[in-house]
Amino acid sequence: MLDFVGASLLATNEFRTCSEVPWRWHHAIPGRHNRAHMDNINMAETAFSIVSIAAILGWMGLVVAAALRPGPVRAAILFCSGRVVPVLLCIAYVVFLGHYWGSTPGGGFQSLEAVQMLFAAPGKMLGAWTHFLAFDLLVGRWMVDDALTGNRSRIPLVLALPATFLFGPAGVLLYLAARSIHQFAVGSKA
Repeated sequence: MLDFVGASLLATNEFRTCSEVPWRWHHAIPGRHNRAHMDNINMAETAFSIVSIAAILGWMGLVVAAALRPGPVRAAILFCSGRVVPVLLCIAYVVFLGHYWGSTPGGGFQSLEAVQMLFAAPGKMLGAWTHFLAFDLLVGRWMVDDALTGNRSRIPLVLALPATFLFGPAGVLLYLAARSIHQFAVGSKA
């Protein structure tokens, strides 16, 4: 049975999410999720935090490595940030894909509505987020490698790396445009 304080909090909607309602109250609240479902959501939230932090560390490593002079330290940071972290994110994606397979009946890729249904489940959205993080980080590594090749400037990376982290393809377009403009400006001075 709900105690008086708990009942009044529920009645005034003081809880923002189901996860804030104490576990002992869930059985007394009609329509609330069961404990197994809430544990699954909490696991997805924890995994979301882990993959997000890993990606941020990877991006920070790319920024630091791009600023360093050639040598073993830069090579090690690039390897960890641009290869190890993305591979770990890819592994996490495959684990999420297997774990949440079939969790959204009716979801799929045949229409926008089916895709929306597919990503309505927290586990599927976690997989999609991890997919974005892994691929964007691999693209970031490509941009750093490209900028460090030959006589290319690292200046286009200043805005392009954060833009790619935040906006994916828009950051890649920014990098390619800035690289082209910089190459044109340097070529016209020669």
